[in-house]
Amino acid sequence: LGGRTTVAASWLGFEFLTLDLEAPIAVSTDGLLDAMRAGQGDGILHYKYVPRTGGGWDQADAAYATISPVAVPDAAYLPEMAVSIGSGTVQFHRAQWEDMPTQFHIINALADLEVREFTGATISRSVGATDLYEQRVLE
Repeated sequence: LGGRTTVAASWLGFEFLTLDLEAPIAVSTDGLLDAMRAGQGDGILHYKYVPRTGGGWDQADAAYATISPVAVPDAAYLPEMAVSIGSGTVQFHRAQWEDMPTQFHIINALADLEVREFTGATISRSVGATDLYEQRVLE
């Protein structure tokens, strides 16, 4: 609303992250997808590991490297796109064991990091995207 966006991430009702973005300056999207794609190489490397049922964590049903193509889709996938820039902040909220039993230590470690500088914010709105169906096994 009015160039301002607030995003909250939560788990079972506990809000552990808040992003507050103010991006009132609209920018042209001409050539934007190409600029976003520049320098990203062939994609993002992943390692897929699925443990064998009943076999323990050291026995795999699947274990291999995959690559996801560059996450910026072709313009054909994004018939409508708007981008604006501005400023923003991020805040992790410390958690107790009762809030997030298996993840509280991760959130607390992130909350304890010193924020030295906020360098800017970008808000993009688009219709359409790729679902990464192009992901492939590396041989």
